[in-house]
Amino acid sequence: LLTYDMRAHGTSGGDRFSAGLPSMNDLIAVVRAYRARHAEQRIILFGSGVSCAVVYLYAAYLGDQDALVLESPFDAFNTYLGRQAREEWGIMAGMWYPVLRKEVEKETQIPVNQLDMKAMARWITTPTLFLGGSEDRLVFLADTYNVYDTCGAEQKALILIREARHGELAAKGGERYYDGISSFIHEAVPQRQKPSARNRSEEHTSELQSQFRISYA
Repeated sequence: LLTYDMRAHGTSGGDRFSAGLPSMNDLIAVVRAYRARHAEQRIILFGSGVSCAVVYLYAAYLGDQDALVLESPFDAFNTYLGRQAREEWGIMAGMWYPVLRKEVEKETQIPVNQLDMKAMARWITTPTLFLGGSEDRLVFLADTYNVYDTCGAEQKALILIREARHGELAAKGGERYYDGISSFIHEAVPQRQKPSARNRSEEHTSELQSQFRISYA
């Protein structure tokens, strides 16, 4: 298990967070560093709320992950941003939203209306688990369902956590939340079998043959 604080979160530096290309590039760097040390390990990416967009960008651009777990993924960033503005500023949201949108687009390096997870979902083919809260007022359950329904993965699942608001899914779901994630991962991503000594020898011979163009009659 590898976790890290995104920009302007936890112990990471910076005072601005971007859900766009800068954060995707950070995730790429983290995954590459992990793979350099643990090449045999499976890669399951987890995102919650706005970080789901970062995970989805990675999956759409690279697609080398083994599975995705997405908690409260929104279907369109402009809708999510509008709700966040209304929650923050109330009736003044209409005045401040254009300023917020301009700043966010500067940070994400992507037009807000182009960060559309529902549109990207059709290109995602790796196993994906979606989790949504019935009382989430920032990412409606319908948003999460839209992304789930459009997702191109053959193996996908949606878990509803009742009476859970945004950020409360783990606390409200308890064992059902954690067991659901664990069961999906174990079913969707079988563990790699360690090769036997004979198989390793055959693999090594095959590599040598390929490297030196050796062939045997």
